[in-house]
Amino acid sequence: MSTIASLAGATLRWRQPSIFKEHHELVADDGSIVARLDGSGKFLSEKFTAEGFGGNWEFVFADFWRLTVGIRETGKDLPFATLVGKAFSMEKTLELPRGERWKVGYRMWKGLYEVTDGRGMPVVTARSKLSFKWNAEVTVPSYTAPLERCPWAVMLIYMLQVRQRRRASHG
Repeated sequence: MSTIASLAGATLRWRQPSIFKEHHELVADDGSIVARLDGSGKFLSEKFTAEGFGGNWEFVFADFWRLTVGIRETGKDLPFATLVGKAFSMEKTLELPRGERWKVGYRMWKGLYEVTDGRGMPVVTARSKLSFKWNAEVTVPSYTAPLERCPWAVMLIYMLQVRQRRRASHG
């Protein structure tokens, strides 16, 4: 699998190979699979498993009434980072180790999720594409130092898009 530094400035594409399975792949321009995201939505519990960029992570939804997502390494019980947001808010806070906070914003009319660091610099963006299957384009900025520390952010924002579209289709 590729590293974040080798993908600096690139536009990657999330794809769902089968409409019947909740399995997603992040594909580079040359067709190689860079990362994977698998979801399992059971009654009142949601968990997504991400693999890529040299690591494996789980995104576990911990609260029913407001958005609280624990990010942990696969096989561990305690999260090392948490995504917190209000139920209908467009902006969420990603609480990282050592008290660092990033913002995860959603621009509804553009279909765009963006992660920015504490200084307001973009870390990664994902724009959803209209399709029968879930697709999105991810833009990796040329400055990748923050993203190299938290490579799971690429999978996190796409997971938020998948969850949002799934909930909208149930309504």
